[in-house]
Amino acid sequence: MAWPRVRSAQTPKIVPYPTAADYDRIIGGQVSSTAVSFIQQGAVLGAILGLAGGLARRSGRGGLVAAAVGLALGAAAAAGAAYGLLPIYFRNIDPQGHALTLPLLTHGGIWAAAGAAGGLAYGLGLGGGRGRWARGALGGLLGGVVATMIYDLVGALAFPLDKTSQPVSATLVTRLFAQLTVAVLVAASAALGAGEAPRRAPPAP
Repeated sequence: MAWPRVRSAQTPKIVPYPTAADYDRIIGGQVSSTAVSFIQQGAVLGAILGLAGGLARRSGRGGLVAAAVGLALGAAAAAGAAYGLLPIYFRNIDPQGHALTLPLLTHGGIWAAAGAAGGLAYGLGLGGGRGRWARGALGGLLGGVVATMIYDLVGALAFPLDKTSQPVSATLVTRLFAQLTVAVLVAASAALGAGEAPRRAPPAP
């Protein structure tokens, strides 16, 4: 859904003598169109994980509440990270370069934020208090970081022509790969993080 806007922003109208205002307008269009993709991703991830947490404790109402909270938090977290990091990316990236530092930081920051929101929503759905919410958020954050490393490294090696170093890659396969990698690893890490804390064994008599 978001890809046509992203592709359009990547091919702006050519201006014979571009000014600083033209450059800012191009960057702004790239940021706003690209951010939509991440906001959608964060919203869906937060809503589904919140619902999953509620269903895991057999509470449909709790799942719906957590899903609504997760949708709002996921969208807000992804939007904040995207609008904070994408301008830095577009102003500093070398189109002909192959360095992964900036793509890793950009993807990692956005997906970690979305993952933390999704993990928090999962912990909220499970119930059990703020400790579980915090562990779920931390698990989701770590899942987003690991997903970034896998996506950017595998993308650079396995899909060298698909522009996986860009915030939104150029092909359907690699965009699906990004979505699934983030969703699976954030969900798994959030579930592990929000699980019951280990109980200490009672002292021996």
